[in-house]
Order: sequence, then structure tokens, then C-alpha cells
Amino acid sequence: MQWRRPHGDLPSAIVNWFSVRNADGTISQPRQHTHYPTDHGGLTVLSLTAHPGAWADPDTGLLVVGHGIFNAPQKVANYYANDPRWWKYPGNFHGRGKEWQRRGHMELIAPDGKLLLEASVGVRINGQMTRGFPQHAFRLLFDDPVDVPLFPDGDGPGTMALILRPAGNDQVKAMLRDAYQHGLCRELPFETSRSLTCVTYLNGAYWGVHHLRQRMDEHEIARRYGIKAKKVALLEDRARPVNADTSGSLAFMRLVVGTERWDGRSPSWIDTLHQRMDVDGILTYMASQMILGNMDWPRQNVK
Repeated sequence: MQWRRPHGDLPSAIVNWFSVRNADGTISQPRQHTHYPTDHGGLTVLSLTAHPGAWADPDTGLLVVGHGIFNAPQKVANYYANDPRWWKYPGNFHGRGKEWQRRGHMELIAPDGKLLLEASVGVRINGQMTRGFPQHAFRLLFDDPVDVPLFPDGDGPGTMALILRPAGNDQVKAMLRDAYQHGLCRELPFETSRSLTCVTYLNGAYWGVHHLRQRMDEHEIARRYGIKAKKVALLEDRARPVNADTSGSLAFMRLVVGTERWDGRSPSWIDTLHQRMDVDGILTYMASQMILGNMDWPRQNVK
């Protein structure tokens, strides 16, 4: 892994757990409270806690190489064998699925100290090759839909999953480009992911600046359009289905093949295409990617 020693002393937080004894003698559910004595320059704070073994244990820790190299799926092992770059090195952080989900608890605290959100979450490592980067992105899965605003424009109620990411490929460079570009494109006719910049603490340890992002999955699309998630088919890269259902991919490929056969000189061709595709949206999306100079597209990072 690529690692650099931090500059200077890092702040730390104190995470307290407490319960309240009610007048009738019953004990309330445990609550978490994070106290941090440091001013963070007006940034929101996200405190994420879990059992210590969830982070650094060689067998169960999400953040370490650990024993993952001995248990790596053949696909992951082949990535490194065929192209031995440091971010492809097998490790626990390449683990996927429920087996590599840990229970955690998060607090989202406003710059003025007000508690914005407290919730139990499932925690996984998120991403593709950035899993091998110095700082990993977390996928935060809620047991119930979030019922409070999360982002500056008030969006957030109904959210089932968020991504806490240190800017992906950009984490050792500008560390803001993806979130900034999504903000620039927010009013355009294609889907973007809102962002909240926050200082992260992991079990009270300072974990740096991260971006809290909306996870663009079928549940998020369904939330935005008021439909059922099972009605949403997500495809990525070369029309590969994100989940196991291949019906959406087949329908999309039929549209592609049919378009190649239609007579482009006919007005009916344009009408049919507009009926089946958001033409303005796809053209604006493609133009935006080109103008912003996305060098890691369109062969990948398409959804």
C-alpha cells in the first residue's frame, strides 16, 4: 500500500456511550456521543464507530491487508498477478458482500455542534480499484430510511445508503474534483450525486476529510422518482447489469441493435428514439464528460 506519514499531531475525539434510567426503572437504548475539542473550520463532523476488530483485525478488519491475501477470490488474485500494481494487492479491503459487512454506529454533527443524524449502520468497503488506496471509501447501509435532511439543499429523507469517500482516484491530488463536478452538473438533465464535505473520526481517531455522497443504486433512483426499486434496472460499463437481473441489459441491447437497423433519415426514427430514450439527457451527459475531460471514461465508469 502507498502510505505517507501524517503532518504534525492529529486531533482525537472521545466517544461516550450512555443509557438513561427512566422514572419507571427501565433503561433506555444505548446512545453515542462524540466529543471533539478541535475546531474544524466550519466543516461537518462524521463519527463512525465499530468493534475494534471491524477495522484492523487481520481476520475480520476491513481496512488492512490482513489475511485477505490467503483467502482472496481467484479474480482478485489474478488482477495482481497479471498487473502487479500496489493498489491491486490482495487484502481484506477487497472483500465484498454480507460476509464483509460490519455493524457500526454513526453520528453526523453540524459545525455548531448540533446532532444532525445518529443511526446504526452496516459498513462495507466501497469501490473498485480504489479499495487498495491508502484511504478506503465506506458504504453506509441504514436499517431504515433516513428521515432528516442530509445535504445543504435539504435532500436526504428516504435515503437507504450513503458513500463516505476520500475522493476516490483524486485522494492524493486535488481531493475534490468529482464532488465539485457533480455540483456543477446538478441542474442538467441526468442524475448526479450530492455531496457533503466532512471531517471523519473512526473510533475517535482522526481519519481526515471525506465526502459524504449519495449512492446511485436502484433504491436511490426509486426514491427520486417515487417508484419501486424493482422497477429500476441499473447497467454499468458495457451494459453489464449491476445486480443479477439481466432483463434490463437485454432490453437495452435490443434498443441498441434496433437503432443500428433503423433508417436515420426517417422522421419516425427520431420519434421512436425519443420514446425509448432521454435523448437530451444522454447528449448532455456525454458533452459534460468531454468538457470536464474525464480520462477514465467511456470504457468504464459508466452507469
